[in-house]
Amino acid sequence: ESGGPGGPVSFTGVHCNWYADGKAGVQPHQDDEKQLIKGAPIFSYTFLKNANGCAGTDPLPREFRIYNAEPLDGDKRKRGDKVGSIWLGQGDLLIMAGDMQTYFFHEVPKTNHKQYSNTQRINMTVRAFTPAAVAGAPQ
Repeated sequence: ESGGPGGPVSFTGVHCNWYADGKAGVQPHQDDEKQLIKGAPIFSYTFLKNANGCAGTDPLPREFRIYNAEPLDGDKRKRGDKVGSIWLGQGDLLIMAGDMQTYFFHEVPKTNHKQYSNTQRINMTVRAFTPAAVAGAPQ
């Protein structure tokens, strides 16, 4: 459990994505599904591996970009402007909390750079679903 805007929340689901190489990514989006508890943190774990399995070679981190969705008062940036990026390496944890899903989009861009041709990525996001969503989930 963790504290959210309305008090403690239980994390009741994990979303898992596999990226075969750098050509796989995810377009700019918000994790704002109605089944999620609004404002509850989303814990995003990154696991990387070189597909060739060569010992002693560390997989390269992947870029996580953040863009404006709804600029705050006084913000000169427009909707869609890049506001930052984070490089996610093996075992990194990124926490998206509060109004992240309201005011920002995020993506892991595709890349054709040769150095990413053998880098596989698994991303697991731990999420807090509404009680109604949990009750309606297949058993």
